[in-house]
Amino acid sequence: MRCLAGQVRLTAGTLWRDPEAADAVLCRGALDERALAGPPRLFLVDGAEPAHCALLRDAVDDGRAVAAVVTTEDVTAAAAADAVLFLHQGRVVDMVAGANPERIRECLSWLGGEQES
Repeated sequence: MRCLAGQVRLTAGTLWRDPEAADAVLCRGALDERALAGPPRLFLVDGAEPAHCALLRDAVDDGRAVAAVVTTEDVTAAAAADAVLFLHQGRVVDMVAGANPERIRECLSWLGGEQES
């Protein structure tokens, strides 16, 4: 997240971001309507709750935000996304698009994460 926001440099690999791209805003769990004021930007939210994800989904849909990249362990929050990436030890191990909470739980169970209820 901090690499995408331009706050730190990568120690390995590459990350390309168009210099003309919208400014990035890094939030750590605290996000409200005031954060969405101003021109559309890329939002990077670490540890998002369902309410944050719903707010970001609305902001992207109505043009107040360019895009949002969110980290969360909450399946309801993740279900607000266009696509969900599953990480294990810093590596992408799976991806699902347009998923609901049940589908995300299935993927997590298959990957050895959250247990199905």
